[in-house]
Amino acid sequence: MLLLAAALAGCGEVPRPFSHSKLDPVNPLLDLRDGAGLQVAPLAGVDPGLAIPVSQALAVELQKLNIPAAADPAFNGRYVLHGTRKPLVLDASGQAKADIEWKLTDRRGAVLGIIDQTIRGDTAGWAAA
Repeated sequence: MLLLAAALAGCGEVPRPFSHSKLDPVNPLLDLRDGAGLQVAPLAGVDPGLAIPVSQALAVELQKLNIPAAADPAFNGRYVLHGTRKPLVLDASGQAKADIEWKLTDRRGAVLGIIDQTIRGDTAGWAAA
């Protein structure tokens, strides 16, 4: 009896992987109760041959993060992500520096957030996908 009591005393709490409470997502895009998604508009300020592939690639990356997103202009999402590339500037090393403003709006156009991003590369790279 003492051996059984000692064995049971060494046991900790049994794991219960399915008994967690509801997770509160930090990102509201992850909790779209009405099933609406995010439309990724073509990147403004670049050649159309680059604008559409950038928006499609961004939509795919958002989908990998479980955010329902599409670059299709016919997609009627609750949110719209607009990107605008400002004119290229050459830095001291001769690399092209592009500043992009990403703006998240709702379908009515109300701005929900703005993020600025800087990408470095070469000028020729900004001319073709």
